[in-house]
Amino acid sequence: MTAIEKFRFPLLLIALLTIGAATAAAQSPNTATMIVTVVDQSGAVVKDAKVSVVNTATGAAREAVSGDDGSATFAALSLTGEYKVTVTMAGFETPRDVTGLTLRAGETASVNVKLVAGGGASEVPSLALLKACARIRRSAGGSTARESTRRRFSAAR
Repeated sequence: MTAIEKFRFPLLLIALLTIGAATAAAQSPNTATMIVTVVDQSGAVVKDAKVSVVNTATGAAREAVSGDDGSATFAALSLTGEYKVTVTMAGFETPRDVTGLTLRAGETASVNVKLVAGGGASEVPSLALLKACARIRRSAGGSTARESTRRRFSAAR
């Protein structure tokens, strides 16, 4: 048995597997992904917001909570029908809806939802509110921790 005959079957098998993998990769999926990013009025990300995605044609619904980066990812969404995204969070006007979203095969759609502060006694301080408090404190003669640290390092030089 020659060396060529010895490796003929494994080489043929590798060639067939490579062609099969390329064909499978070329086929487009019948689903899409949606990434919903939640921000407040100042553009700061909102963590722990409840995000729901509903397919209005089928009624299929999914829920997630926004992460540290303010986003929630919904993979393998059907291409049938339109989607409605609803975001709720304590301390913000609720619910916030985005409707009429359509998806294309293999797409990763990005949806940005801006929440508006409001919502009564259960308000959670937003980053914008905390920044406003820091500005008020500075204008009243107080200082933020960053400014105090900056002054200490400047004085030490």
